Amino acid sequence: MRTGIVAFAVVVYPLFLLLSTRPTLFVMITVLVLIAIITNAYIAPNASFKAEVFPLHTRGTGMSLGYNIGVVIFGGATPLIATWLIRATGTPTAPSLWLIVAAVLSIIAVVYGSPFAAKHASGVEEP
Repeated sequence: MRTGIVAFAVVVYPLFLLLSTRPTLFVMITVLVLIAIITNAYIAPNASFKAEVFPLHTRGTGMSLGYNIGVVIFGGATPLIATWLIRATGTPTAPSLWLIVAAVLSIIAVVYGSPFAAKHASGVEEP
């Protein structure tokens, strides 16, 4: 999971740069495929990681709140922030900075949440 997040943070700007300097159909499809492959390295273990972070008795609520708050903040605000970044900087690669910030926040969450995931991974609750 960490590898996928770091890889995403490293390649997202060069991919945006490639897409903005050579806006052809082939480049667009290539960029989308590469982003999809890298994103899957993060998305695939994401659900099980989230489940392991929370104790069994609060797992459903914790996963639901964590997912939905993240979608509201990052999913809902992303078009607005991307548009603002493009206008503020004057460059079409600026939204990649927002994605890099999201990746950095994700890696912090994974590093911070890993001890909790290891503690709750067995599904056996301690009294």
